[in-house]
Amino acid sequence: MSGPQERLNSRQWRVIAIFALGAMFEFFDNYVIAFVLAFIVKPWALSVGESATVLLSSGLGGLAGSLIWGAVADRYGRKLAFVASLLVTATASLLLAFTPEGNWVYLASVRALVGLGVGGFFVPIILVQEIVPASRKGFASGFLSTAAASGLVLGALSAATMTDVLGWRGLFLLGTLPGFLAIIALKALPESPSWLGGKGRVDEATKALRWTSGDPEIVWTAPAASGAAKAKSDTAALIAGIVTNFGTVTAYTALVMWSPTLIVQVQGIAPGEAAKLMIIIAAIGMTSRLCIGAISDRVGRRRAGISVCIGAALSVMLASFVARGVIVGQEHFWMALGLAFVFADASFAVLAAYTAEIFPAAARGRSSGISYAAGGVGKVVGPLGFGLAIGASNVLKPEMTITAVFAGFGFIAILFVIAAGAYAFIRPGLTRR
Repeated sequence: MSGPQERLNSRQWRVIAIFALGAMFEFFDNYVIAFVLAFIVKPWALSVGESATVLLSSGLGGLAGSLIWGAVADRYGRKLAFVASLLVTATASLLLAFTPEGNWVYLASVRALVGLGVGGFFVPIILVQEIVPASRKGFASGFLSTAAASGLVLGALSAATMTDVLGWRGLFLLGTLPGFLAIIALKALPESPSWLGGKGRVDEATKALRWTSGDPEIVWTAPAASGAAKAKSDTAALIAGIVTNFGTVTAYTALVMWSPTLIVQVQGIAPGEAAKLMIIIAAIGMTSRLCIGAISDRVGRRRAGISVCIGAALSVMLASFVARGVIVGQEHFWMALGLAFVFADASFAVLAAYTAEIFPAAARGRSSGISYAAGGVGKVVGPLGFGLAIGASNVLKPEMTITAVFAGFGFIAILFVIAAGAYAFIRPGLTRR
């Protein structure tokens, strides 16, 4: 090639498409339990605590998965880690289809296994970051992030259109689709040139690089790095990864988990109507993820991360005023939430690209896994912290007052500001701008 590659070629698009399908199917498996639970909670006479255990079990599995798949990706390769995580997810979904009637302990246990598989969702982002041109890394990460978010929409559509025919067990059987994708990925995907080169397999790295770039003359060369600077960079990168992931994921999860309840209680509408509004809000968020990825390629990850996190904090606080009818009528509250999701979803897309880029290739899997594990903690802390902030007496099935919304949204805003501060003041050495 005459110069640096600027556009994605057909082979890179093929890799991205396979990873996007994997992200969508895995997150379908992760979210579908929310819809299944609606069908079994009464027949099984599940208590609030039992239902909560079923829902939270995948999050606990995800914590372990983030650490395990990160280590596997560094030791055995990105491709193997991705394929193995898909197979674990598909196997767990198959086991869920045979859940003994009324056995919520079995359901929760196998759901933890689903979380273990989905915990490797960041591995495709790492591999994509290592094979696409620098000028398109943000777009590619945004694309994968959007695909992951579509798993929730796929779950909702499947529950609405297929449950009468397939039953709730059939929804779990649909979750075995990642297994078939794993077979395709094993044949169709290359290994990361950076990982191969880091393992001293230079000829294989050059071959993989030529395949992904389409340049038959390009040769893989190891990046230069000094020991002292690298160690300092690694420490700063790990701190930045942990803080940005914890702040962003905690805030985002609290916002997502509480939004339906907030819409119902603020606007005084039925849950079904709130669900329809949430579909619109989710679509807005998915569009935002895709757009910010491309924007971050132009302005840089740090600047984009700071901007969207500050935007999320401000828009969340704006929504708290609308909830109390201070600025406009409370019937417009869902619109204010939609604005908050524009920035909140955008923060996720930036985070995906940023986390994959700040670590050196040799430690990228493990370090990303630790960072995403911090985000996994946030998935539990966020909803519970919001409940405590608004003074709910039962954080698993909370009630709230409109006047308390300000405190809850303040909790979310502070977390976004913390993430913005990490982008601004913690400077890993490997980031693009």
